[in-house]
Order: sequence, then structure tokens, then C-alpha cells
Amino acid sequence: MRHRTVQDIAAKLLSAAAEGATKSNLMYKSFLSYGQLMKYIDMCIENDLLAFDSQNRLFRTTEKGRLFLGAYQKLKELAPMSWPGQKRSNLLAHGAF
Repeated sequence: MRHRTVQDIAAKLLSAAAEGATKSNLMYKSFLSYGQLMKYIDMCIENDLLAFDSQNRLFRTTEKGRLFLGAYQKLKELAPMSWPGQKRSNLLAHGAF
């Protein structure tokens, strides 16, 4: 797996929480260890991108989080990046974008 930015990981986490998710769901869908997950959950909650529904015990992406995901997708479309020596089409084929 390629090196992921904070934004890549946050986007994966927010996408996983779009319909509501437990910590375990988020951990598996975002490919994070428990310790890493907790740091990213804290960061997303502090930035009002993620909320915890204590009644259902699920994390959910907030409206601001959905706006972040939209901006993230738009940025990937406008400025696709690739590693030196890799073709963009090769990256797309492997799900990097």
C-alpha cells in the first residue's frame, strides 16, 4: 500500500462512517490499527467532521465531513498525483485514486 496522507486517511474514515459505523467497522474499512484509529477519530471529531451517536453507539459523518469528502474528491479530479515513474492509468487501475 502506498503512503497515505492525513487527508487520504480522513476521507477513508469519513466514507466508512457515512451511514454509521462502529469502531471495528471504521478500523477495518480505513486500514488502521486501533491506536491510529483513535487518533484520527479524535482529529475528525475536533474538526466537526465526525460525530458519535451515543444512543446507537455509531460514528457518523457530519455535514461538514460530507463537504470535506466532496472537496477531497474534487481535488483528486482536478490535480491527480502519481508517484515518480508510475503512470496515472496504472494508479487508477489499482484503485489508488
